[in-house]
Amino acid sequence: MEGLLRRGRFGLALLAVGLVFLLPVNAGASSARWGLVYARVVEQSSGRYLMLRINEPAPAARVRVALIAGKHRVVKTVVRTIGTNRRVRVVRLAIPRKVRTVRIRVLRLIG
Repeated sequence: MEGLLRRGRFGLALLAVGLVFLLPVNAGASSARWGLVYARVVEQSSGRYLMLRINEPAPAARVRVALIAGKHRVVKTVVRTIGTNRRVRVVRLAIPRKVRTVRIRVLRLIG
């Protein structure tokens, strides 16, 4: 029984080494991050606003922003089109004091 376990482990090790050599080197380019990479609620004396950065090959993206108050209640949901590959402010979005969470979803790419 012990010999079978050793042979089984040896077979799994060979399979793992074989997969390492067969897979392409750049299969999972971890440095390229696509999608939503940055979201901050910035507070100034003029009020609070949302800053986003979306990295995508398209020049613009449509996003849905949901403002969530305490007890997970959605206060407001808006859809905006923003530019990609740079940090941008979401325009025409007032964030009230009672909002505790902002939920963001990329709906589709434009361009």
